[in-house]
Amino acid sequence: MFPRQHLPAQLDPLWVDLPLNDIPLCWFGVPFLLSKVIDYAKEYGFDCPATAPFLACVPRAVDPGKSWHNICKYFYQQTGINLRIREVWDRQLPILVFWTNRELVYIKDANFQQVRMLLTDMGYREDYPMRWYLDRLEEP
Repeated sequence: MFPRQHLPAQLDPLWVDLPLNDIPLCWFGVPFLLSKVIDYAKEYGFDCPATAPFLACVPRAVDPGKSWHNICKYFYQQTGINLRIREVWDRQLPILVFWTNRELVYIKDANFQQVRMLLTDMGYREDYPMRWYLDRLEEP
């Protein structure tokens, strides 16, 4: 389902007569689960061996930061979509986000399908539906 359907009209740039930066910032994404990222990195060859002394002795230990960087770089090269991790309201843990409501005017159905395919490959299922989250750090 295309993300605009779940965004309140007051936050949708196509429905309000305000400059983009005057609309409260929302992020579209899913909860960030490091275990799913690491599993995906290992399965698709984006993993980097851990070099930190406390992890280097663990067989097949993965450097999460470098592996995440490899995933983000590849996905951007293939789709033009930046993968980001953000803190949002009403969530203790960070969110894996794909775009904001301010960028929504540029998002096409093909972009949404690319994100959906990535999440399926990462192992995200119906337990973690994509949704909109209000930005925690934006200044009024």
